[in-house]
Amino acid sequence: MVNKKISIKESAYTLIELSIVISIIAVLMTGAIGISVSLINISKKNSTVSKIDTLYNAIGKFVMINKRLPCPASINLPSNHPQFGIERISNSGGCLTISNEIFTNNANIYFGMIPVRSLGLSLDMAQDEFGGKLSYVIDQRFAWQFLDIPDFTKSSFGTVDNPINSGIRNFDSLPAITVSERILSATPRVITNDAVLVIMSHGKNKYGAYNYNSSSPNPSSQDADEATNYQKSPVSSSLFFSSVNSQAFDDIVFFKTRNQIVDDFDLHNIVACNFEAPFTSPIYYGLTVYLPKCLTTYKRVPEAYCDRFGRMVIMNKCP
Repeated sequence: MVNKKISIKESAYTLIELSIVISIIAVLMTGAIGISVSLINISKKNSTVSKIDTLYNAIGKFVMINKRLPCPASINLPSNHPQFGIERISNSGGCLTISNEIFTNNANIYFGMIPVRSLGLSLDMAQDEFGGKLSYVIDQRFAWQFLDIPDFTKSSFGTVDNPINSGIRNFDSLPAITVSERILSATPRVITNDAVLVIMSHGKNKYGAYNYNSSSPNPSSQDADEATNYQKSPVSSSLFFSSVNSQAFDDIVFFKTRNQIVDDFDLHNIVACNFEAPFTSPIYYGLTVYLPKCLTTYKRVPEAYCDRFGRMVIMNKCP
């Protein structure tokens, strides 16, 4: 009987093979971490956009009740300050003047943070998901007290005068806030030049933003357009550059014109129509005015109403 010896050869990884395996694992882990961080940032961005929508709805309800935009709150206050989130409203009307929160080229444009306390919201609604305070910018002419009798010589949400295009009053006032889209390797495209409200997140990099519990801003951006989107002192431009469809920078810019606010919350009743002869005073949307008699014939009663486009529509004229 022949005995056969079975030889068992033990195998092991060489150092080179181990280093290759470890390198592959490291690359996979780095990629997984990068994807995870990217997904987290996308989630934070989406949550910030959702929060801005909630804030806009709260502002719309405020306008429905008070018939004016809320003024900004001071952005340089920490969250434990008693005035944190309270609008800077003047007793005489309009917003309080703070020199480093007004645009030098347009004295009507006021900068600050969301007045969350004045809106009845929780204090943490003042910050985005990246930990920076949301900037809030308005044309303060639309924050003046509502006028029971329309007066186009005075500012209010419904009486700030504006251009009339082909006989149709467009609800918007020029000049107001210009918002442009940032486009890579191209001149920014103007989206609107008559926004009256802007809510803005300064994104993950938080350049120029105020942290939630801070009274001083973060470092400035080296990007000139991104630097336009915040203030720590008066700036020479009222332009805001939107990062929509662009990876140029990470700011999130939300804006509305008066026309859009009026339509979004059905606020036509606080928009006034200027008068036309033979009527002698302006009225608000939906109201009808009459003259007691025609001045020469005493036969017909002229009547007119203010339509949703801001036009005085004459229904019955004197012969």
